[in-house]
Amino acid sequence: MEKRRLLLDVKVKRGADVGSDYQLITALIQLKLRATGKKVLSRKRFDIDKLEDIKVKRDFAIKLQNRYQVLENSVRDENETLDENCNEISDIYTKCSEECIGYKQKTKKKDWITHGTRSISEGSESKQGNLLTSVKEQEKRWAEHFSEILNRPSPKELPTIPEPSFELGISIEPPTISEIVAVVKTLKNGKTPGSDNLNAELTKTDPILAANTLQPIFHKIWKELIVPTEWDKAIDWVMRQTTADIPRGIRWRTFTILEDLDFADDIAMLSHTHQHIQEKSSRIEKYAGQIGLKINTKKTEVMSLNTNNPAPIIINGKSLPQTDTFTYL
Repeated sequence: MEKRRLLLDVKVKRGADVGSDYQLITALIQLKLRATGKKVLSRKRFDIDKLEDIKVKRDFAIKLQNRYQVLENSVRDENETLDENCNEISDIYTKCSEECIGYKQKTKKKDWITHGTRSISEGSESKQGNLLTSVKEQEKRWAEHFSEILNRPSPKELPTIPEPSFELGISIEPPTISEIVAVVKTLKNGKTPGSDNLNAELTKTDPILAANTLQPIFHKIWKELIVPTEWDKAIDWVMRQTTADIPRGIRWRTFTILEDLDFADDIAMLSHTHQHIQEKSSRIEKYAGQIGLKINTKKTEVMSLNTNNPAPIIINGKSLPQTDTFTYL
């Protein structure tokens, strides 16, 4: 027993005879505490649902305009860096968000599918309207249904696309206010914010103001050919932390190493052993969680070469799916 190692000394304390075979004992125990590691605190998210209220949205836009006007009227340092410019704008949106909408309160998650919907989905019908009761019949009907919807016959004639006769007049000048406004309006709602914790809905509250605040930064990026540190930080930071003190990639030849890859929001990790790739995967999950990112266990796949019955890679208590092909863009 593992617990016996904790007992250093045991003594029996005999007492008055009361017709019982139980005796009082005292024990000297040495406690061994397990290191739990630092608890990663999740970031608080702004309650952007409040922006659906017209009054709250208007007040938020007014506060943004007032703070931005104060920033514009203040004496600016000509040697101010690009990171400092971005931090000033980020602070404006953060403070206005804290004052107008506040942070979202944690609520109990609802079931992703209700009992009523589940009971309806449990039964299916054939094309003739007959109820299918067996599992095999239902699976066959679902396969038939999706085959008709998703599968399309190949075109009888391939399209003929002629070569372009002239070059397109694409501007290589810095983006204009109207172009930035158009891009801000196309931002998708409900997306996870970046390292600055600012949702797309905050900038879409007043696209013109957002364009006016961002255009000087874009011009500086265009001219100096650099980007703010925060913009190039998330995935690269996760990658650097993951491979900080462990071997990177795999040895391809005697003096050649095939490196781990990262591009945009994708990461491809390479390892020779199951233990090594499991360790890398766990580290990615850990460091990604520190900046508000999560690994999608349904889209993340594992490809094993020259291995029969490979052991599963576990992320967040779930096994990652195996694949035989891999495309990296």
